[in-house]
Amino acid sequence: MHKPNYLNRDMEEAIEQYCHSARNRTILKLIYLDDLPYERIAEIYDLSPRTIDNIVRKFKDIAPIFR
Repeated sequence: MHKPNYLNRDMEEAIEQYCHSARNRTILKLIYLDDLPYERIAEIYDLSPRTIDNIVRKFKDIAPIFR
């Protein structure tokens, strides 16, 4: 299920503004904009799902739009 375009735009802007790691920005976009599951992203980046979860948690702590 895709979100309305204005929400995607807001999410993408927040990711660009608050996430300084290119890898983590891409991971967050795959989660929030493309709805990929953590497990699939973990496979793509050769990371554990727990690492993906940590990236998301840290981002949620600093990005007001995700609080």
